[in-house]
Amino acid sequence: MVEKTNKLRKISGTLSLIFVIILSLLIAFPPDFVERVETYLLGSSHINLMEISDKKTGRGWRSFDLSDMEKDDWSKNVVYVDFPNDEGIRVYQPIVGENLHKEIRASRNILKTYYMLSDDFDPERSLFIFVDNPGEDIEINFSNYDDFSRIQNLEIIFIAVILGFICAFFIINLILYKSNGETIYVWHAIYVAIIMVTLYYYSGMKFFLTGMRTSYTLLSLMKILTVLFSLNFTYRYLTFGKKSETIEKIYTFASFFFVIISVIMVVSMDRNISMELETLFMAAYILIIVSALVFYYKYDHVSIYYLAGTLLLEFGAILNGASDFNWIKSSVIIRMFFYLSIGLEGLLFTMGIIENAKMQKILHQDLEDKVATDALTGLKNRYYCDTHIKDEFFGKDSEEKIISMLIIDIDYFKNVNDKYGHDVGDSVLSEMSDIFASSVRSSDIVMRWGGEEFVILLPDVRLSDANSIANKINKRVRANVFKTVNKITVSIGVAQKQSKESFESLFKRCDSALYVAKENGRNTVVSSRGVSDKAIPLALEWSESLECGNELIDMQHRKMHSMMNDLLENYFEYGLDDKFEKKFNEAMNFIQEHFNDEENLLREWGYPKLAEHSKMHAELLDHTVILRKKVEKKTMSEGELVSYVVNEVVFGHLVNEDRDFYKYVK
Repeated sequence: MVEKTNKLRKISGTLSLIFVIILSLLIAFPPDFVERVETYLLGSSHINLMEISDKKTGRGWRSFDLSDMEKDDWSKNVVYVDFPNDEGIRVYQPIVGENLHKEIRASRNILKTYYMLSDDFDPERSLFIFVDNPGEDIEINFSNYDDFSRIQNLEIIFIAVILGFICAFFIINLILYKSNGETIYVWHAIYVAIIMVTLYYYSGMKFFLTGMRTSYTLLSLMKILTVLFSLNFTYRYLTFGKKSETIEKIYTFASFFFVIISVIMVVSMDRNISMELETLFMAAYILIIVSALVFYYKYDHVSIYYLAGTLLLEFGAILNGASDFNWIKSSVIIRMFFYLSIGLEGLLFTMGIIENAKMQKILHQDLEDKVATDALTGLKNRYYCDTHIKDEFFGKDSEEKIISMLIIDIDYFKNVNDKYGHDVGDSVLSEMSDIFASSVRSSDIVMRWGGEEFVILLPDVRLSDANSIANKINKRVRANVFKTVNKITVSIGVAQKQSKESFESLFKRCDSALYVAKENGRNTVVSSRGVSDKAIPLALEWSESLECGNELIDMQHRKMHSMMNDLLENYFEYGLDDKFEKKFNEAMNFIQEHFNDEENLLREWGYPKLAEHSKMHAELLDHTVILRKKVEKKTMSEGELVSYVVNEVVFGHLVNEDRDFYKYVK
């Protein structure tokens, strides 16, 4: 799939390069149909005076013989210079019947300065134009005023639309930066703004709107600034430093060299080196094109949109610069192509940045998923909990969210690794993770916490339901036959998040419940209720593994289990009140009744350890009498209650001692 994608990238890049080159050649060296389009745009009256009778008559002076032209009214025709800077242009027309030339006053009500001929123009004598302007080969044109004003109005509309698009892309990039914080949008916004200002000056829009000329120095500085930011944006978008230090050094040196030489040329105020300056610009354009192509083909982070935009813009700039100095034939098509390429650059670069940002986001997400996923089991891990879960379920906006936690530990897992090896241990972990994941909803979060410990978070699940889920998991694990090791069990701690409780507090309570389960028999579920700020109270959950098969004994065990939970809950909610004393007495009386019934059955079944078992019952009842007196005096401590209920009655009696007689049950 990756190989196919890379192949498509190369094909797309090559087709883009070929398309732009062919388009540039058609514009630079137009075939007949392109010339017909240009003639249609300019009008049939348009003539490039440089192509008919230009004669240099001294430094800065040119003369033009217009005697072959047949005009009924010369006053409807204009002379204009197709160059962004018209400083130092003087036009002198010959006067009929007089042996002199008069200077024509410049008009400036549209994009370009033009010179309207008067009706006393003498076509039999040459028109003189003085050009004190950088670049000896600027283009001087002759046209009917109607044709001239029409094409100028079309250019004004076209440039206004392009400037509008560029302004929109500037705003869009700022909005994109605001929404996702990617600094590349800021750099592109600055770059777009510089291009917009430069186009405003270069195209003549400033002249059209304000009537003020743009000086050669200011125009050159704006072009330097544009190329400089183009180099800067290319550097930042292509991320030279992250890909190749060698290429970065070459590019940085070339960019620095360009800036220094360009500034020196402009500051020198020598306007006759404008061609050399334009050559330097073109070298920078070529550097950008080569960099874009190299990085596009070598690395996968460069968008086809960026490449296409770069090719269009830089080829358009090269053609426009070459036409400004008559290295190729100047034409309105070249100028329109250049302006259009600027607008398309804004669109394509923005699309390229967006696509690149999406690619980076996908790559980042893939990396994030790998870091947050346990390689062995495919479950989420502790890092995922730290970076996602804590904020989502335990942040300030989630203080009242309902969520329960299970902490699961595989019983005696170390023995599996020691006996069968780590490969078998890994297999057990994988099978176990499948059981856990299939036992809960897709919205629940199952994580491998480390080693043989797992954490499951159950959003919108209360403690009672969480206990049911934990027991289901416990039963499924117990029933499963694992490869090689056959049978394995788990111990599970359960807790529900309290109002405004932190993740650490919930985890500590749940882990304490797990500790109790492991210390007192394993293969069971213990829950923590968290109803007191003073301690970590426990709610003990019944497990089918505690059943012996005798209906009476199992019923009494379940009832004892329930009565112990009632005692814990009452104590932590109301303390040693009268209600607690009543419940305690009822529970103690029932325990005594149960011990009598149990001993009778054990005697009937011939249990060999009956004497020892009866002694344990007697000791427990003796301790019960002591505690009963403390309950009456309201002096029993929290620790004494928890120790009696958990360690002596439940785990000491039900879990440990009673299991010894299960095989004698009849």
